[in-house]
Amino acid sequence: MRDRPARRLFLAAALASALAAAAVAGAANRPQAAGKPRAVPGSIIVGFKAHVSAKGRSGVLGAVDARPTKRFAQIDSTVVSVSPANTSWTIRTLEQDPRVAYAEPNFVLHAADVPNDPSFPQEWGLDNTGQQVNWTSGTPDADIDAKEAWSVSTGSPDVTVAVIDTGVDVAHPDLAQNIWINQGENCAGCRTNGIDDDGDGYVDDWRGWDFVNGDNDPTDDNGHGTHVAGTIAAAGNNGIGITGVTWNSKIMPLKFLGSDGSGSTEEAISAILYARAKGVPILNNSWGGGDFSQAVQDAIELTDQSGELFVAAAGNDFTNTDADPFWPSSYDTPNILSVGAGDQFDRRAWFSNYGPRSVDLSAPGTNIYSTCAATSLSVTLPSERPSVNANPELVRRGPAAGSTSTTPSAVQAPRRGSSLRPPVQS
Repeated sequence: MRDRPARRLFLAAALASALAAAAVAGAANRPQAAGKPRAVPGSIIVGFKAHVSAKGRSGVLGAVDARPTKRFAQIDSTVVSVSPANTSWTIRTLEQDPRVAYAEPNFVLHAADVPNDPSFPQEWGLDNTGQQVNWTSGTPDADIDAKEAWSVSTGSPDVTVAVIDTGVDVAHPDLAQNIWINQGENCAGCRTNGIDDDGDGYVDDWRGWDFVNGDNDPTDDNGHGTHVAGTIAAAGNNGIGITGVTWNSKIMPLKFLGSDGSGSTEEAISAILYARAKGVPILNNSWGGGDFSQAVQDAIELTDQSGELFVAAAGNDFTNTDADPFWPSSYDTPNILSVGAGDQFDRRAWFSNYGPRSVDLSAPGTNIYSTCAATSLSVTLPSERPSVNANPELVRRGPAAGSTSTTPSAVQAPRRGSSLRPPVQS
């Protein structure tokens, strides 16, 4: 069981003061685990033991004909390329080298789904009156008491949340004003000058980064990340669309999942370390899959050391994750908040993973209305498995379900509380 008493007390206080957070965004269909987890062909992540020199690392990799493609100095690991046919042999050989801490596949990961805003009445997770949403009428007050929280605070622009996902529709009218801007790349002409003005290793990253394509345009071409972002911080009281749990906080779009909703361990680590380097206090992770990764755990442990909260989806497989872990929410790291899905009747959603030791809390996760990317215009029925969706009749907003829809809700508890304290630089 994770040792996080202080975190639990903090969350309990936040919830008790009605600054708790709530739910949302659509979860993409995730292939069911069957046998060995998928991995990027011919790609391995190698972690080295302390004090192994650059020459030593080069010798280790050269001996197995492994070509370095990326270095994570923060966690002392290297991504290497090998012949796909030799991947298993290379991992076994590296594991036998006393200078190597671990060698593992580069796993494939997946997306797991009283203001004047006209669609606020559809957001039962914020205020449940028993209204009908997607043909379902729920139990009154089975919600996060958002209206009560808003009487204390509607959020602060000084608080930023990293949405590590499929990107965000940064031009969406309900999100554009709340997209994070990197001030180090925001001087006159700096956004597009082709220069790494802030020296962070990313050129013109003025509003986040696309780790899938290696560029500065984190635009969502799947829909999942936009749904997540809207749940967290769609602009409130602006007369259009929906409202986020917090009306004014900033969203940092970090795209590591592609248009098909999948990405790699390497790209996930890159996004996590980027958010940490920028000092973002909360990282939203509505994704999962693969197998245990020491490299991912090392990256998350760094965020714990610097005081960030890592909110992660518990998963949508109706599985007890105490016995059958779901990554990354099951890593034994104190700053992880694992979030399951609840329904409109204040019950655990039928598909949500569960576990008294591995799942920390549940948040609204069925029939969740939120913002939708311009490219995501399909419809989901409430009886289907969770999927990213939007209804074109709802003008780029629509319902979705899944524990990946709940992590943005849980993000709100600590973040809403932090907006009442001195801001963390982001």
